[in-house]
Amino acid sequence: MILLFGPESIIGEELLGLIKGEGMAISAGSGTNIEDNDTLINQINQTAPEIIINCHEYGDIVNCEYERGIAYRINGEAVRNLAGICNERGIYFIHLSTSYIFDGHSSEPFSEDYLPKPLSVYGDSKLLGEMNAVETGCRCLIVRVPDVYSYRDSLLQSIMKRTRKYGRINVVRKQSLSPLSALDAARGIFELITRGIEARVHIAPSGHATALEFIKTAMDLLNGLGREPVNYQINELDYREYPIIADRPLFNVLDNSRYEKYTGIKMKGWKTSLEEYIMKYGDRI
Repeated sequence: MILLFGPESIIGEELLGLIKGEGMAISAGSGTNIEDNDTLINQINQTAPEIIINCHEYGDIVNCEYERGIAYRINGEAVRNLAGICNERGIYFIHLSTSYIFDGHSSEPFSEDYLPKPLSVYGDSKLLGEMNAVETGCRCLIVRVPDVYSYRDSLLQSIMKRTRKYGRINVVRKQSLSPLSALDAARGIFELITRGIEARVHIAPSGHATALEFIKTAMDLLNGLGREPVNYQINELDYREYPIIADRPLFNVLDNSRYEKYTGIKMKGWKTSLEEYIMKYGDRI
């Protein structure tokens, strides 16, 4: 039995469908307060899982700056509690983390062994969660993902909402991304789980794009679906000119070679993955 916390998240939703589709027993801990120890224990007692996947997080990067206490409780301390229960019961624990634990000061994709240096409360609280999970000594897989998009509220939806409303979108000049679909993230996590991997592993597409390149490619693909096209303009701004509250890595690219080594699966290029995703879900975006 697999117990999934955060099934309402964009990756959790894809994982739930994927695991069910494989005929594996899975229970969705929807709405569970993972900060409440009694609630956690009751749910674990009821389901008796061999595997727990934690996709639950406080993921609003801007609000994390204003609600630091909540961010550190959910993304950091609650993970210690959940991982501790897993350690006591011999449960395999999978925890979802982020590329935002890095500062983006690089010209090469960040490997799992690169020294973390978060720029934001979100990134720092997620790093705390990683450290807390490892310190419990549980059997643990920590999966880091970069910018993730889906047909729901995410990078892709944000782009479409702004262009439909304003006809233009601002991007940071020379910002680099390794944009990953929620579906590919879920597939990657599933492959690691079925192999019982216990490590920190990055899941990311092959190659990377500038923010300008990604947005233009996405918009052109969406406009080519046969519906009324959205006219848009992309404005590039220097990082210091861009109005942001939470700092973000300028080079937000992860090295996926460890994933490919563990699974023997070559990750698709970001553009191929984006094309496939929009063909599948474009009518919902």
